Amino acid sequence: MRRVNLAVSVMLMIFASLVSDASSSDRWQPNIPDNAVRDMESGRNLRRQGKFKESYARFNRAISVAPEYFLAHYNLGLAYADANELDKAIDSLETAKSIREKFNIKDATIYNSLGYTYLLAGKYENAEKSFFDCKKNESLLSTTSKQKLYNNMGVLYQFWGKFDKSENAYKTAKEKYESNKAGNNLVSLNNTRKVVEKSRNSAAK
Repeated sequence: MRRVNLAVSVMLMIFASLVSDASSSDRWQPNIPDNAVRDMESGRNLRRQGKFKESYARFNRAISVAPEYFLAHYNLGLAYADANELDKAIDSLETAKSIREKFNIKDATIYNSLGYTYLLAGKYENAEKSFFDCKKNESLLSTTSKQKLYNNMGVLYQFWGKFDKSENAYKTAKEKYESNKAGNNLVSLNNTRKVVEKSRNSAAK
């Protein structure tokens, strides 16, 4: 009986070890070393807590182990964006995009994140191009990611003063992907239009 229990215990320990190793494996790049994956996951948790400098260190440590680690560069870019370090954010996200395209990683959200960061930086043409790249890969996006994409495009065109395009983007998010946020954004767009038209009419008098 003791021998049976011992054998079962050993098997459970081996199984637990295998599960632990599998859980630390990167979903897009299985060959990334486990210690780099753990650093990336730790950095992501720190970013979500607003501990940006600590997260930078974890992401960079992961990158030092695996220089072409997509998620490490991606999340480092998001951390820089959260901290409003937009130039650094764009550099990291552009690197992540290049890695995505080199290895044909089936994640298109990088284009939306990069586009939004360009939008925050006031680089509207770059933002539009990134959003278009995201649209080309729309089949890879979840419904939530599609909502975000078209809402972001609506914001871009609203800020850019291209109101018809903004309206079309918001309507796509609302009607095709059932985004409640898009309805509020349409109200904001209409208010902006009224202010602009009033200003134009006043200037014309």
